[in-house]
Amino acid sequence: MNNIASNAELTKEFETLYNEKPVKGSVLINEKTYYFDGKNWINPYDKTNKLIYVHGDDYASLFFEDWVRNNKLTFEDVCELDTIEDDEGYAEIEVKHFGEICPQFLSFIRSEVQDYDESKHRNFYFSGDKIFNHE
Repeated sequence: MNNIASNAELTKEFETLYNEKPVKGSVLINEKTYYFDGKNWINPYDKTNKLIYVHGDDYASLFFEDWVRNNKLTFEDVCELDTIEDDEGYAEIEVKHFGEICPQFLSFIRSEVQDYDESKHRNFYFSGDKIFNHE
């Protein structure tokens, strides 16, 4: 579906369900959730962000970071892995998918909520994280 047809169909569905025209801030919930911005229907989950969640042995995150740097792996390379293991340690890798993530919220979680000591054992990484920059 193109954006115009999608907007028209969603507007018609909203009008049928609620017997009124959508206004800015209207919400339509069918198989997905849509918000009306006054002009277009937006599904905040259409934009997919991937993150890598790492856990495993003690210090699995530190082991993972060293392993990625030493092997010069990209974010996409790591997304293809399930586990990494050598004489230094063991880490499980899970790829998680999310909708749009606010950078300020992420910064807040990392600085105010996430426990520093615990992050040595389990942590999460996005494609822009510095461990994937091998310059």
